[in-house]
Amino acid sequence: MKITVFYRSNEASNRYTSSTRSETDLKIKEWDKIDIKVGYENLDKRKYQNYFKKFGVPEYVFVWHDEEILIDYIKENYPATKIELMCGKDREYNHPDHTYDNTGSSFTIYNRIVNIVNTNIEKIIIFKIKTHSLTIEKEELPINKLQDNHYRTELEAKDAFKLFLERNIETCEEGIERNNRTIKKYTEVLKSI
Repeated sequence: MKITVFYRSNEASNRYTSSTRSETDLKIKEWDKIDIKVGYENLDKRKYQNYFKKFGVPEYVFVWHDEEILIDYIKENYPATKIELMCGKDREYNHPDHTYDNTGSSFTIYNRIVNIVNTNIEKIIIFKIKTHSLTIEKEELPINKLQDNHYRTELEAKDAFKLFLERNIETCEEGIERNNRTIKKYTEVLKSI
């Protein structure tokens, strides 16, 4: 999935984009694993037609409410692209972290991007090893939340679970051997007293 935020250098959209960029940079590594790209494009430095030709068509576009030419271009040439309008309340809203959508609701662009990502993330069935209860559980999980103890198939989970149990049995047996040697040593010392 690709999301693009269009902005202009010396306008309010630049302030909103800057604060959003710093927050999304922290999520980029997590999102790269699941092929989600968030791009920022300065309309003062590149023509948007060239952007679409060079980088392809994003699924979501954030654009300032008064960029009518860009909005019309996207609607006409890329009707599947969803347009998120950014605007200041009564065009006077200056808080750097928030903007208003076309319904007048306040939101941060970052939160809106995270919401879009979370709603569109593929969910998969995984098998999770629960070591404390010694069970394997089946659950549906967003693909970006996979961890080391999550497996795509039940067979993979069972193999990993067997390996876990074998290692723990081996560790316990080694502990028993150590304890037996210690008991033997203590018993010999006790007999010698």
